[in-house]
Amino acid sequence: MVNLSLSTEFDVLTARQRAMQVAGLCGFHSLDQVRLGTIVSDLARDLVGYGAGTVRFTLREMALRMALEVAIRQDSPEGAPDVPAPAAGQRPAPRRARWGAQDASAAANAARGWSDAFHADLSAARPGFVFSRGCPPGADITPESFARHAAAFEGVPVDEELARALQRNAALTSEFAGPAARPPTLRDNVDQLARASRAMGERADAALQADAHKGEFLAILAHELRSPLAAAGAAAELLVNAQSVQVEQLRSIGLMIRRQVRHMSRLTEDLLDVSRFTRGAIVLASDAVDLPATIADAIEQVGELIRRKGQRVQWLCTAPATVSGDATRLVQVFANLLANASRYSGRGTQIGIALTAIGSEVLVEIVDEGIGMEPAVIASLFAFYAQAHVSADGREGGLGLGLALVGSLVVAHGGTVAAHSAGPGTGSVFSVRLPLAGQG
Repeated sequence: MVNLSLSTEFDVLTARQRAMQVAGLCGFHSLDQVRLGTIVSDLARDLVGYGAGTVRFTLREMALRMALEVAIRQDSPEGAPDVPAPAAGQRPAPRRARWGAQDASAAANAARGWSDAFHADLSAARPGFVFSRGCPPGADITPESFARHAAAFEGVPVDEELARALQRNAALTSEFAGPAARPPTLRDNVDQLARASRAMGERADAALQADAHKGEFLAILAHELRSPLAAAGAAAELLVNAQSVQVEQLRSIGLMIRRQVRHMSRLTEDLLDVSRFTRGAIVLASDAVDLPATIADAIEQVGELIRRKGQRVQWLCTAPATVSGDATRLVQVFANLLANASRYSGRGTQIGIALTAIGSEVLVEIVDEGIGMEPAVIASLFAFYAQAHVSADGREGGLGLGLALVGSLVVAHGGTVAAHSAGPGTGSVFSVRLPLAGQG
């Protein structure tokens, strides 16, 4: 465990540095280290604006792996003394007694997006936020090694002179920020126009990128349809032109045609689902669904693919869980995720799937030992048409619609889905969060 007190701007800088060090200790990629450092420093800076507090980094055990938990809380605002009197020549910055969600909304949203589990506890005696994220697959970290390395972080001296300089700088910044409350000026209008222009440019770039992705998608679709059609057509020609066909030959040709037809049927169903989502015509049942049984059905559905590659599935369910939704569609969600894990993992590897109830939600994690992903790929992983380049490089082909359908179906059930990978060759973790039935 690593604890830090927060009361000055210097403490904010120290908290950022500690967050990056702890993230690196837990095996997070450099980009995630920087993101966590920024999240912690932004939350700490908001907190220091309203009083003192603490930030704590803890390693906790989760299903299948360890997780880094961050808790940042304000010291009890009730009955707390006022801000110390400023030094000569300084003006105090006003502080409110209680830290609230409106004071840290941007930083809290960033923490929610980075983490697997997020909790805002703003009505307690010590208001604050607690969030956690599972360590990347393959991270060599245990509670003992975490405690040993974390001990080296303790006792770092604080430069009091630098702290006072930073506080004076904060007072000056507050002084010069005063005119911002005045009526809009010409500069304000120019700034607004510049922001609007940048936003329009970004939307135009996004539209061009989406159009390019659709072009790639149509090229892959043509390839995916051409192959089974050519195979089925060749089989039909063989039957038409053969003088005589043995029973075993006939059976072999029939099985091959059936495989190709089933493949094209799956492609067609995926395309129809895409059409339904883009038109807002998807219809979902609202039944009480036993999620562990649903996941068991999904494992059975992709069993042939997993057995063919000599892979193993480790299925861990820590609690019963009932959700409200469409059982058939939820089987589709987890079957697609398991098939994706199998497709991009080598022979003889293990796929882990764990279900954990967390408060009013259920978390399902699928962990593979596959090829991993670059951050740029993860950013558009669940978008329609945006994965065409992934499928084009994939080991077993496909339209790349499976994960896009997963994202849309999970959101339609009131949940969220996220993917994490430390980079190529490090495996991937897919996390699905769904509200438990009766929890609103």
